[in-house]
Amino acid sequence: MNRSDLRHILILLLLAVAVQGAAILGIARLRGSGTSYAFRSRDSGEYVALARGIARLGRYVPVDENGTITGPADTWRVPGYPAFLALAMWVAGDSPSVLLLWQQVMALAAAPLLYGLVRSFTSSRGALIAAIAWIADPFRLYHSQWLLAETLFGVVMLAGLWTWARGVKHGWSIRRAGVLGGWAGLALMVRPIGIVLPPLAWLAVIGGARREPLRRIALLGMVSIASSGLIVGPWLARNHGITGRWALSHQSGASFAYHKVVDVLLWADGRHDRRFDAAVLDEVRAGIDRRLQEKWEEAYGPLSAEQRQALRWEHLNFGEAPGVDPFAASSLLWAVGLDLLAEHQVATVSCFGVQGLSMLVFPLGLVLDPPAGSEAAPLSLLGGGSGTGRMVAGAIGAGYALLVLTAATRVAGAMRGRRWPGHLWTLLPAAGLFVLTLPFEDPRFRLPLVPILWLVAVVSCRTDETCSEAQGRLK
Repeated sequence: MNRSDLRHILILLLLAVAVQGAAILGIARLRGSGTSYAFRSRDSGEYVALARGIARLGRYVPVDENGTITGPADTWRVPGYPAFLALAMWVAGDSPSVLLLWQQVMALAAAPLLYGLVRSFTSSRGALIAAIAWIADPFRLYHSQWLLAETLFGVVMLAGLWTWARGVKHGWSIRRAGVLGGWAGLALMVRPIGIVLPPLAWLAVIGGARREPLRRIALLGMVSIASSGLIVGPWLARNHGITGRWALSHQSGASFAYHKVVDVLLWADGRHDRRFDAAVLDEVRAGIDRRLQEKWEEAYGPLSAEQRQALRWEHLNFGEAPGVDPFAASSLLWAVGLDLLAEHQVATVSCFGVQGLSMLVFPLGLVLDPPAGSEAAPLSLLGGGSGTGRMVAGAIGAGYALLVLTAATRVAGAMRGRRWPGHLWTLLPAAGLFVLTLPFEDPRFRLPLVPILWLVAVVSCRTDETCSEAQGRLK
C-alpha cells in the first residue's frame, strides 16, 4: 500500500467512527440508552454469561452478574465470541457499555479490511466505493449494536480474505499459509457456519502454489491445515473430554430441524406467509418433537417422563437437554429433518430458492410478499404497514437487488469471455455460507456475503491483473 492508500484508510476510519457514533447516539435518543439493542436477542445474554465464566473463572461455563455458575460446562456455543467479550471484561469490566464499545472497535476494523481486499484487485476508487458502501450498510450498522457474533465473524472473514488476496498477488510463503489457516480456524470458532472456510483456505493455499515443487506444495498445505488445527483442535479435545464426542457443538441439529425444516413444512402446507407466526411455528415444531421422541425410542429404548419433556424444541432449541445426551438428540434431529425434507422434495427446492433470494434482497421480499400473523416481527421494517415504510423498505431492498444483479452480471461477463479473474474465487466461500444459511431470510445471515458482492461488483477484468493469466488458461 502507498501513502495515498493509508490516507484513504484514515478517512474511512474517521467516517466509520462518525457513523457508529451517530448510531449509538440515535439509539440513545430513540430508546433512552445507547445499549438498548445490545440484548435484544436471548443469545446475547448467553454469550455474556459465558464470557464472564472465561474472564472471572477461566472456565467455559455460564456465570451471572453475581459470579454464580448457572449451568454446566457449555458445549452448545463455540467459544470465539465469548472469548472476544472476555477480553473487554478483563480490561474494563462487563457492563453493557464496555462490551458494546468493544464491539464497535471490530465494526470500525471492517472498513479498512474491505478496502485492502478490494484494493488488491482494482483502483483505490473502486476500493473506496466498496468500503464506504459497507460502512453505510443499514443492516451491518443495525446488527453491530447487538451483542452477537456476526460483527466479529465478518471482520475475521475479511482478514482471511485479505490474507488470501495477498497470497494471490505476491505468492504463498509459509507464514502467509499459516496465517490464512489460522483466520479460517478462528472464523469457525466464532460461528459454526464457518465450517466451510478451513477446507477452502487449505485448497486456496495448495491451488495457489500449484506451480511450486510438489514438496513445497505439501509443506504449505500442511502448514495451513496445522494452523487451523491448532485453533480448532483444543476445542474438539475439550468437548471430547466432557462428552466423549469429537464435535464442535450440538447446536446444528436444532437449528436444522426447528428452523430450516419448519420453513419447508410451512411451504409444503401452503402456510409460507405464517413463517413468523409464533403459534403456527409452535404447532409445526411439536410435530417434529413427536418424530424425535419416536426415533429416540427406536434407538435407545423407552423414554422416561423427564426425558420426553427434555426432547422438546423449547429445551433443545436453546441448548438445554436435561437427562438426555444433547449430541445424540442433535444427531436424531438431523435424521428427522432429512426424512421430512425427503418427503417434501419440491417444497424444499422451492422454499430454499425463494427464501434464499429473499434474504439476498431483504427487505424487498417482505414488501412484495408480506408475512401474516401477530408475530410477524419483520413487518416493523415496513413502518407498521404504512405507505412510507413500505417505500423505504422497498428502496433499501431494491438497492441490494441492484448489487446482486451487478455482481451476477460481472460473473456472467467473465464466463462469456472465458475468463475467471482471481477475485471471483471469493464467491466460493460466499456460496458455501449462502447454502448453509438456506432457507433463512434474516438479513444478519447475509452480512458476510455483502462485502464479497461489493468486491465482485466493483472489480472488472480490466483492473484485475490475474484476469489475463486466467484467460490464457481457459483458452
